[in-house]
Amino acid sequence: MRIVLLGPPGAGKGTQAKELVSKYGIVQLSTGDMLRTAVTVGTPVGLKAKDIMARGELCPDEVVVSIVADRIDQPDARNGFIVGAYGLAFRTLDGGQSWQSWIGRLPNPRGKHLYRVGVAGKRLFIVGEQGLLLRSDDGGERFTPIETPYAGTYFGMHAYADGGLLAFGLRGNVYWSMGADKPWAKIDLGTSNTLVDRVVLADGSLLLVDQQGQTFVSSSAERSGSFARSTLSFGVPVSALVQAADGSLVAASLHGVRRIAAAPGVAN
Repeated sequence: MRIVLLGPPGAGKGTQAKELVSKYGIVQLSTGDMLRTAVTVGTPVGLKAKDIMARGELCPDEVVVSIVADRIDQPDARNGFIVGAYGLAFRTLDGGQSWQSWIGRLPNPRGKHLYRVGVAGKRLFIVGEQGLLLRSDDGGERFTPIETPYAGTYFGMHAYADGGLLAFGLRGNVYWSMGADKPWAKIDLGTSNTLVDRVVLADGSLLLVDQQGQTFVSSSAERSGSFARSTLSFGVPVSALVQAADGSLVAASLHGVRRIAAAPGVAN
């Protein structure tokens, strides 16, 4: 049995993989884990991968395929396997004309999936699975991890001008801190839907959107830890949200792009 699980962030691929491993006695394989194991053991292809990753470059397909091929030949994979992915990061300095692998610059030894890059002045942030939150103060040359109380997946974040941070993601989880070295507090939105994106509205309030297209708005005060369900709903599953130059909200969904011109209010 050979299984590939496909789906959007938060769909439950990892959860289903664990169920399949338990039910059918097959193994779950992560290319990130396989790369690290090959490097640690010192296999020929692992040594080749080690040199490539030490330069901060992306391992070419032939190297990854060779490592996967070696792994699935092992006895515990004879009954079948499930193959996962690993975190990728790239940087461009010419507007996307060329890209450089940035994996070696991130403190992400387990290859956790990465979901969003946030920019706040000169600060850069990256969020991902298993509570991953990384920060750079030098334009992305060096990242350091920020500890948070959440061990689930973050799909987005917001950095306030005064240093405050808001991170949100799977099953409606939202956490807020006054700064990277300050305590974190959980914000209860009253929803279990996964939160996927945010925009800053004209009055300074923050609008969060979940995968079902429902939105939540903060008070207009900067760095507010209080949100309320808004009257605005896209009515379809949403994967990304931006604010257009005219102030309207544009959402990407499974049904195409939707635009809403009205400003959200707070639901009674």
